[in-house]
Amino acid sequence: MHLGDYLRAAPLPHLTTLKALGVGLGLEAWCAEVLGTSWRLLFSGLMGWVVLLCQADALCRYQEYRRLRALLVRYGFRPRLITPMLGSRCQRDAALLAARKTGHLEAVRSFVQAHGYRAYHLIPESIRRNPRTLLSPAFWRATLLPRWPKARHR
Repeated sequence: MHLGDYLRAAPLPHLTTLKALGVGLGLEAWCAEVLGTSWRLLFSGLMGWVVLLCQADALCRYQEYRRLRALLVRYGFRPRLITPMLGSRCQRDAALLAARKTGHLEAVRSFVQAHGYRAYHLIPESIRRNPRTLLSPAFWRATLLPRWPKARHR
């Protein structure tokens, strides 16, 4: 695994990990002074889960980046390769990195912008449409265990 690509493929989960660690350390120190050991353990455990989920998401985005990079090398830019990755900022970041590495950056960037996505669109489409999606196991399965359509045989 190339560390630079791993960090650039999913910058938001890595930044969220750093923020969760900072908040967790601050809450742990505050809880130790004010509330006691049981609250301290609770907040530490909660921040640990946030860090774990963020890093699992980052690893999945890195795998998607590698997969898409191989497809872009093999087939060149095709909109149907990028379309499944439009719904999430993290997936768009991975797609843009793969495009940058393969020389298709301008085509992918204009395709993403043509669909109305900008850098400030952080919340995934499925959650924006229905916030309760965040609580569904199907959302977490799709986020942390992405499956891609099987190739059609001709």
